[in-house]
Amino acid sequence: MKTLYKYINFILMSDTGKTTIWTIHNNTNDAMLGKIKWYAPWRQYCLHTIDNVVFNDGCLSDVINFINQLTESRKSSSKSRS
Repeated sequence: MKTLYKYINFILMSDTGKTTIWTIHNNTNDAMLGKIKWYAPWRQYCLHTIDNVVFNDGCLSDVINFINQLTESRKSSSKSRS
């Protein structure tokens, strides 16, 4: 799974075995920008930012790419448990 992008990176914070929580960090100064975690009401991974974080279209595209990877990984792991 790709976790390092041009301006941001994702670090695994926790793994429940069913879902994971990842923190998003700026590559320049390692500042935490938010988290990617499972949002049960929507039944999908979502971006949870901290206050006043600004993402451009490139960074948002990277976040979407990462969320898509998580979704595919979750689908394939749930199929293997069936």
